[in-house]
Amino acid sequence: MEEKQIEALILGHAIGDALGVPVEFRGREELLANPVHEMRGFGTHPVPIGAWSDDTSMTLALAESIGRLGHLDLADVMENFRKWMDEAAFTPTGDVFDMGRTCGIYVLIAVRLLDRIRSSGYVVDTLEAVIYCLLTTKSYADCVLKSVNLGEDTDTIGAIAGGLAGIAYGLDAIPKEWQDALLKRDEIQKLCASFAGALCSAEKHWKTVELTINGFTDPARQGLSGDV
Repeated sequence: MEEKQIEALILGHAIGDALGVPVEFRGREELLANPVHEMRGFGTHPVPIGAWSDDTSMTLALAESIGRLGHLDLADVMENFRKWMDEAAFTPTGDVFDMGRTCGIYVLIAVRLLDRIRSSGYVVDTLEAVIYCLLTTKSYADCVLKSVNLGEDTDTIGAIAGGLAGIAYGLDAIPKEWQDALLKRDEIQKLCASFAGALCSAEKHWKTVELTINGFTDPARQGLSGDV
C-alpha cells in the first residue's frame, strides 16, 4: 500500500466514524426522518463536530505502534490500548467515551476486498451493512452516509465503510469539508506517514527474502542445468 492509500484508508475510517458518532444508537426510522447529510456535533455524545470514537482511537493506537517500531509487537499495541483507556491517548478531545466493541474487521475486508440489512453492534450484522453500502453506492460520500443512516451502531459501521470506501475511491474522493472538520487531522496524517513507511520497509524486506529464497532454489542460478 502506498502512503496516499494508507491515508485514504485511515482518514476515510475516522471521517466515517465522526459522521456516525452524533447519531449512535438512533433508530433507522428516526434517521429516515432526519438523515445525516453532513458533519454534526453534540448528539448522542457530548463531543464537537469532527470527533471520532473508540473505533478510530484503537486503529490509531495500532498504527502508531507499527509505524514507530516497524513491525507488529502485540505487547506494545496492548500498551497503547492501555494508554488510550487510562490516559485518553489517541482520542480527539482528551476524553474516553463510547468504549464499545471496537474491532479492526475492516482491515480483514480490505485485505481480501473483496431484504434486510441490520446494523447492530453484532459483527455479522456490521459486515452485512458495510458490504451492502459498498455495493449499492458509487462514491465515498454516498457509501458513508448510507451506512450511518442505517442507524444503531453508526460510528462503527461508518468507520468500517469509510475505511473501505477510502481505499475504493481514493483520498481525493473524500469531501474536503469533512476532511477539514476532522479533529486532529494533522496528527492522523503524520501517523499515516510513519505507518506507511513501516509497511513499505516490511514489503521491501520480504521481497529481498523472496529473491534470496529463489536464488537458493533456482537450479539455473546455482549453475545446475537439471540434466543428469
